[in-house]
Amino acid sequence: MGLLQQVERMTTEEFPDTLSEEREEVRCADGYVRRSPVQPYYTPPGYRRRRLIRWGAAALAALIAALAAWGLYQSGLLRF
Repeated sequence: MGLLQQVERMTTEEFPDTLSEEREEVRCADGYVRRSPVQPYYTPPGYRRRRLIRWGAAALAALIAALAAWGLYQSGLLRF
């Protein structure tokens, strides 16, 4: 006896037989059979702007660190 039939017997609700429904199957290139609908890809508003700001801040921090290391090396406080 399947799980749905057990729940149906316990609650006296009737559930549709999900295995016998005709569904649209999509076959992917690797052989995977998709049985669920494809979810739309969602990009939140401002995502690209935030990403550019984050990369810009990281580049600025790297530039400041490099300039600080160069300044310390030129002053003689940092030697290699």
